[in-house]
Amino acid sequence: GKNLPYYHNSNNVIGLDRVKSMLAHAAQRIKKKKVQANVMLTLQKELPWKLPRIKFSKIVATFVFCTMSNPKPVLDELTKWVGKGTKLLIFEYVRPTNRRAQAIVDLINPIIVKLFGVDLTRKPTHEFFDNDWKITRRIDIVKDLIIVVEAIKT
Repeated sequence: GKNLPYYHNSNNVIGLDRVKSMLAHAAQRIKKKKVQANVMLTLQKELPWKLPRIKFSKIVATFVFCTMSNPKPVLDELTKWVGKGTKLLIFEYVRPTNRRAQAIVDLINPIIVKLFGVDLTRKPTHEFFDNDWKITRRIDIVKDLIIVVEAIKT
């Protein structure tokens, strides 16, 4: 729910999560920040998702995929809900390329996984893409730790 205050009041937003408490946080943020966008929060614990028959025009995943050891099934599910030209924006933590940073990450990763559910040692989500998605941009937000990948449905 951290992104919700940034959506325009003309936006229709569907917030998906597999954890009920995260949706509760998002609902609190909507009230606290007086979010103007039309937001529907939905618990989706399993695949396939049970949603109204819609096609998403844009998807924003903020530190979501980096909590999954294998995001491929979710990427495959996303592909069912989008049309050609849909933009996907992924913010995530990634394994550093610097050896010194890798050593540090290897030491602290078990704690990070336990506390936050984020695995800093897995490969970036865009490396799980198949031919359905084309990367249009990759930005290093925090060098060797946080990236943003923009992709488009082909």
